[in-house]
Amino acid sequence: MWVGVDYSDLERGCTGGTMRPTSSSAQVAAAIDATLTRPVLVVGSPPPSGRDLDLLAPEADYDAIIGWLADAGFLRWRQSWVRFDGAATSAADLSSTAHWRPKADASSLLSEGVETIPGYANRVTPSPATVLLLAARGMVRVSRRVG
Repeated sequence: MWVGVDYSDLERGCTGGTMRPTSSSAQVAAAIDATLTRPVLVVGSPPPSGRDLDLLAPEADYDAIIGWLADAGFLRWRQSWVRFDGAATSAADLSSTAHWRPKADASSLLSEGVETIPGYANRVTPSPATVLLLAARGMVRVSRRVG
């Protein structure tokens, strides 16, 4: 998973606050967003620019996302989910905050210094401090770009 993208690129895929279905990952992202009740952290490239979805979710939303992925025909392998639709492939990597100790660490990841991604109600980007914490835990690789 990579962090360090320019999220302003998302604006090209958004109109009137809703995501246009410009890619399979954007369609999947919009459907998953509709199932969420709390913020979920996007720890990779967000749609429509990302090839897949890389998400860190609170336990209740993690279970809801898993349910939606299974119902939508995705197949699971460890933390990865994939669906083959003819010539298109959709993929998601999903992690839960349930394994974080102490629990306060996990809740602050989803609330402190995050920004909502345009076109989504419950998708947020990590703060710089969160990126460092995730990198220290081996959950993301930080790009070497300075920009």
